[in-house]
Order: sequence, then C-alpha cells, then structure tokens
Amino acid sequence: RGGQPTFLINPNAKAFRGFKGFGGDRVRHKTTFYARWSEGAYVIIPYRNVYFAYWDLLVATLLAVTGWIVPFEIAYEPVSMHHASAFWMINRFIEVVFFCDMCMQLFVAYPEELGGFRTWVTSPHTIVSNYVTTWLMPDIACVCPFDPIVRVLEGTGWIAANLAQYLALLRFLKMIRIIRILRLWQRWYEQLPFTFS
Repeated sequence: RGGQPTFLINPNAKAFRGFKGFGGDRVRHKTTFYARWSEGAYVIIPYRNVYFAYWDLLVATLLAVTGWIVPFEIAYEPVSMHHASAFWMINRFIEVVFFCDMCMQLFVAYPEELGGFRTWVTSPHTIVSNYVTTWLMPDIACVCPFDPIVRVLEGTGWIAANLAQYLALLRFLKMIRIIRILRLWQRWYEQLPFTFS
C-alpha cells in the first residue's frame, strides 16, 4: 500500500446508473423506487460524496460526546428524574442521529479486498446483506432509548423507584455506541493516500 489508493470500479455497472450525487448519471426513465434501488440509483459511494464526509464527521463528534457524558450521567443524574434535563435532551438527539445513520448504512458502499486491490462493493442487495449480518444488531443497541424505557416502567409501577436506581447501570450499555468508530475508521482508512506500514 502506498501512494494514491487504487479502486476497481466499473463505471458502466448498474450500480453507477444513479444520481450524480451518489456516484453516477441521472436515471432518464421513470421506474419504481425498488427498480431504481436495484439498479443502484441510491447507492452512496463515500469518497465521491462530500456531504457524506460531513455526516461521518457529525457521527464521530457525537461518539466523542457519548464517551464524555455517559460517566457524568451515571454518577450525577438519577434515572427517575421526570423533567427533561440537558443530558436527557442530548441523548435523544444522539439517538435520532444514530437512527438516521443506521438507515443510511443500507445504501452505503463498503470496501473489500479483491485480488490484491481495494474495491467498493456497490451492489444494493449485497450492501444490505452485509449490513444485516454485521452491523445491524450493534446499531440497534446503539439507538435503544434506555432512559425512557426505565422511566416508563417506573411510571407504570412495574418496578419500584429504588430498583430504577440499579437499572441506571443500563446506561453503561450506551458505551456500545463507541464501537461505531470502527466502521468509520475502516471507511476513512480506505480513502487515505498513504499507509501506516
């Protein structure tokens, strides 16, 4: 590895007959959403889409915020608080962004080694299959709203208030969100013009 990254991409492939912003030419004929999706009209190729780079930067920033606020949240904010605190609002915003990111991953091409070269897999069906078998379950855990669940259970009397304090430890599970940085790093690493070896 060295110099500019080498990618094997066939510009005549179906996956590239989509919108210009997502890596191809505009589709000139009217078809159904599924037909256009199958042709790759909505596939996002990371290194070709500058807006997606900004989105990745937002996700990385929120991951850093998560790693910073969760210890303070566990130590100082009771789960049984019924008003919307600053921590509560921040967590709901993070969950919304991560949910949008989870949906977006169904359209994002991913890197793969092929014959000693790096290539981007742009087949929509392969992208979905790969995502479902790799990152789907961790991403679902990332967007799980732990605090509202505990509050609802406490409000319905299903659990006692003192038990809710122990359930505050569930907040530690929010730290699983940080594993998303592995996916970001893999994507960024494939676009670096140099090697660390």
